[in-house]
Amino acid sequence: DAASSPVEEAVRLAARFAFADVQQDRLSLCKGVGFSVPAHIAPDGTVKLAPLMGWRNVDVAAIARSALSVDVPIIVENDANALAFGDGYVRGRSGVTLFLSLESGVGGGILIDGKLFRGDHGLAGEIGHTRATEDGAELEQLIGREKLLQDYRHAAQRPACRFSDFLADVRDRDPAAVTVAENWARNLEIGRAS
Repeated sequence: DAASSPVEEAVRLAARFAFADVQQDRLSLCKGVGFSVPAHIAPDGTVKLAPLMGWRNVDVAAIARSALSVDVPIIVENDANALAFGDGYVRGRSGVTLFLSLESGVGGGILIDGKLFRGDHGLAGEIGHTRATEDGAELEQLIGREKLLQDYRHAAQRPACRFSDFLADVRDRDPAAVTVAENWARNLEIGRAS
């Protein structure tokens, strides 16, 4: 629910938060840093387009180098791909697995036998703009976080509620929250079947 920041400020904040609790004598153990961005990332790590953030052709790694207190390799990855890769690294998946990221839009990361699948143009998991209904609605318009919040704010007549409020009300079985959650699940299934 936070306002967006200029790219330089956002990268500096991310770097500061990542190392906030790391003691100075432990920094030498750092072998690399990864930044995940809800964006189309070029093979060289450049953010080609981050529509939700208003970024285009941004070299996040170059900006990060000046913000970090360690000289290590920097990798920039799409947020959903980073989620898929991280989970696959920890759990060691086999077969084909699709990870959905609903934080900033609707994205996906695809692992095939533990390896990240990018597709020909690096957009293999980007399913948010897939047409999901006959009238042309995109999956992101049906199940994106903003759509979920909009539906809940309307149903609960609480225009200022946050995502955490919605989750708490679902947990407490509030009828408006449960109805919105059930509709969201139906829309997710429509999108999955598309």
